[in-house]
Parts: sequence; structure tokens; C-alpha cells
Amino acid sequence: LACNKPRILAHPLGNGQGDFRVVAPLTAVRKAGLATECVWRQRVQGMARFFTSAEISRLKPTSFIAQNYIQDFSLAVLDEWNTSSDRPFIVYALDDLINDLDITNPFRKNIPPNARSRLKYALARCDRLVVSTDFLAETYRHFISDIKVVANRLQKDIWCPLTTLKRTTKKPRIGWAGGSTHHGDLLLLKEIIEQTREEADWIFFGMCPDEI
Repeated sequence: LACNKPRILAHPLGNGQGDFRVVAPLTAVRKAGLATECVWRQRVQGMARFFTSAEISRLKPTSFIAQNYIQDFSLAVLDEWNTSSDRPFIVYALDDLINDLDITNPFRKNIPPNARSRLKYALARCDRLVVSTDFLAETYRHFISDIKVVANRLQKDIWCPLTTLKRTTKKPRIGWAGGSTHHGDLLLLKEIIEQTREEADWIFFGMCPDEI
């Protein structure tokens, strides 16, 4: 019965990171019959909305997933839940070196200068940290003992039905998929792209810097 399954409540970012790191995996978990899930994005129609401890008590989740809780209001929420009698198992999801975002990342301006201290404060009120790389796990291992590394993956429902076009042209095709937050990452490949432009077709999805 569904009532006997773990109940997972998630509060992901309202962007691709929230989709790939939280929403898609939870959808797969639900479809596999392993848990019930409820997703409440951090911004709805441009407005930020956070749960209260009373709402948590009413929803009675087994686990709660918080993504990038770093601002004053989100830290206050963790404080409130941490002392609640209905406190769920709290998982902090992180996919960035949040205290040192690349200077080209447009979200850097939204990160407080004391982000490292804020993250340490948040993780002290959580039970587990889930990150995307071993590097992030090693960077933050002093903040929390329970850390799981879950690499980024593609969603089968979206990608498996597609027809591949590889090896259908004279040149190999090299694909790049990334958003504006990865401007700096793509510039690392600028010299390689320039040197191979006659040998391969570079295909860009979503964003291509003016430099390239």
C-alpha cells in the first residue's frame, strides 16, 4: 500500500539543477513503486515559498530534501524543523562548490560572502549530504559525517526514445549541453574547439559563448 511506502518531500531549485538532481530521480523512485513523492519548487511564479514546521507536521514526510539552503530565511526554516517533534530525516542536496562559484556564473551574485559558514550551519541541522562528485564530498567532509556521492545521470524517458545521428556524417559530431552557469567551463575547451573545428562538427545545446 502507498501509505506504507516512504514519503519524500522535496524543495528543489526551480531550474535544470533542480530537475536533474531532485525531480527526475524522485519521479523514477515513484514509478518504481519505492516511495511516494511530493515536489514543491522553491519559486512559484517568481515568489519564494518555504514550508513551516506546522506544514511539515501535517504532511508527515519520512524524508525531506533541501537544495542549496543558504539564505537567512532557509536557514531559519532548518532551525525550526530541527527542534520539531515531527522532524523528518533531512537530506541536503548540493551540486556546486557553493562557497566559490566560478566568476562567470550568473548566480554568484546571489551567494552571500560567508557562504561556507552558512553551509556548515545548515549541514549541522541535516542528517545527510548528497553531492554529485567526489571532489565536493571531500571538500565538505568536515561539515557532516554522512555524505553520499550520486553522479549526474540522464533521464531514460527523455533520452532513450531519441534516434541517434552518430556516424551519419563525414565528420564526428561532438555535443555540448549546458546552461549559462557553465560559461567558464566551456571556455576551458575554447582552444580545443578552435583546433578541431575543421575535423569535427561541434554541436551546442542551450548556450554558446560569443568567444566561441
